[in-house]
Amino acid sequence: MLKDYQNLAIKKVRENAKEKIEEHRVYLERIINQFGVDVEKLINQLLQSPITINFHPDRLSNDSEISKKD
Repeated sequence: MLKDYQNLAIKKVRENAKEKIEEHRVYLERIINQFGVDVEKLINQLLQSPITINFHPDRLSNDSEISKKD
């Protein structure tokens, strides 16, 4: 069973992914089209296996600040 903070982290990742799905798809298509890869096939293949999300609050954020626990 997941702890409250783990469930909150998963919820935030899902919310962020949903908000940016079109932007990320365009980016993915731009990159992989150079190699003749079908986006739908790639996404479907990736979704066949579990994906891990690793959270490291002690690592630097994008603005070079140490992540803080809330």
